[in-house]
Amino acid sequence: MSPLSLRRAPLLAAAALALAAPSAGAATYEQISRGDGPLGASSPVGQSVEGVASDTGIFGIYSTLTPSNGFFPETKSYLRNTLTNRTTPVNATGQVFDVDRAERTLLTYDFNFGGSAIAIAKPSGGAPQPVVTLPASGFSNATLSGDGRTVAYSNYGLGVRLFDVATGQVTTPTPGYVGVDRYSLSDDATVLAGWLYDETAGTEGGVIVKNGVRTEVSSRAHVSPNGNKAFYLADAPSGGKELVTRTLATGAETRKAIPAAIGTPYILWISPSGDRVAVGPDTGYAYGPAPEAQVLSGNTWSVFGGAYSRQFADGTAAVSSKFSISRNGRYAVLPFNEQVAIVALEGQLLAANQPLSPAAYYGGQATPQCYGPFGAFGAYLARPAAWAPAPRRAYLTLRSGSTVLLDRVQNTQAPIIPSGNNDEPRDEAYSVQVPTDDVPLTVEWTVVDHTGRTLKETYTVPGCPVFVPEEEWPFGEE
Repeated sequence: MSPLSLRRAPLLAAAALALAAPSAGAATYEQISRGDGPLGASSPVGQSVEGVASDTGIFGIYSTLTPSNGFFPETKSYLRNTLTNRTTPVNATGQVFDVDRAERTLLTYDFNFGGSAIAIAKPSGGAPQPVVTLPASGFSNATLSGDGRTVAYSNYGLGVRLFDVATGQVTTPTPGYVGVDRYSLSDDATVLAGWLYDETAGTEGGVIVKNGVRTEVSSRAHVSPNGNKAFYLADAPSGGKELVTRTLATGAETRKAIPAAIGTPYILWISPSGDRVAVGPDTGYAYGPAPEAQVLSGNTWSVFGGAYSRQFADGTAAVSSKFSISRNGRYAVLPFNEQVAIVALEGQLLAANQPLSPAAYYGGQATPQCYGPFGAFGAYLARPAAWAPAPRRAYLTLRSGSTVLLDRVQNTQAPIIPSGNNDEPRDEAYSVQVPTDDVPLTVEWTVVDHTGRTLKETYTVPGCPVFVPEEEWPFGEE
């Protein structure tokens, strides 16, 4: 099988997955991120951003973002195949935004060095190749239709535009500025839904545009992939929020109160036919356990995402409400401790050829903190996420040249940080002062995971610079 199984029809890919026996270490998650970083081969460069999960669970795409050229971020994307145990760079322009329902066309976005081009990439041989670039200077976000033929995007101040991939034609489906937030587009691009801001009236809400006919609603709207239903949130008469389902053929609406435990909700996922809708909690950047995401099927709410249900909190888990969950709702690409995993939301086993890396268990900064004549290094053993088994122990050895500064074992992992960001300040089990002598530091990080498997990495980072007192500055007084 090609490492880019995007070329396989989903039905064939599903059959291949069914025939493939999970490995002895099979689990409902598999870390897919691998890059170049301070923790060797297991840590992505910089911050992990949006990902794409396939309906079969065979592949996951993730992007990493790191400062470059002094200010503008540089983006790289990778595709992880869980059957072939291979990770392949996506030969596109940058971040992967979306994938069509056949899983053969990718929508990518290039903001490397301040650019703002959107490109369509199609698999060709070993990797997707860009085939067309949209005229999208200063755009906000973009969405690919399920049939792969249309892209909805927005230019600041110009409103939403529809781009025909085959002809290059650009059309305007509705006047007004629609979609600072992401749009929702039906598979055939006949229905567009999103956030509406009327610059003239100074009002905002939601909008649904079907075949050029515009309907305004009270909040940001979403459309089911088949284009039959639209959804938005409204205030419930008795308090709280309710989910409004609008049948587009008739305009009829039904309303269902959202469980109060969700708090402030947002629409997380819509099934292809619109018969199921998931909502997650919009918690901002608050700390503490997040509420469980819920899915409405028929007239009944139930937990969405199984063991991963609490990670769909907008803000705390940095999970995209559209691009992380597969169309069928069975898989998701989730960030954790600056890593990325593809997860099975219904408990099915993945091939799990690639276990969690040592970097997944690393908490704290990977480089020393330098304060004039003082330098300090601190880290701790972290449990990567609530769904990840706790490791047994970790060892950290820190050297400055041939001098051992720290050699310590930790048997108890630190509490999970709900945000998933283990760079947050906290008490550090591994802490030591480091010299300010410009000598590089070598870190040996060894983790014994829940199975007893030993994971080890060694990396080198710059040491703290030599401190020069102000009276010894060579430039004299200003």
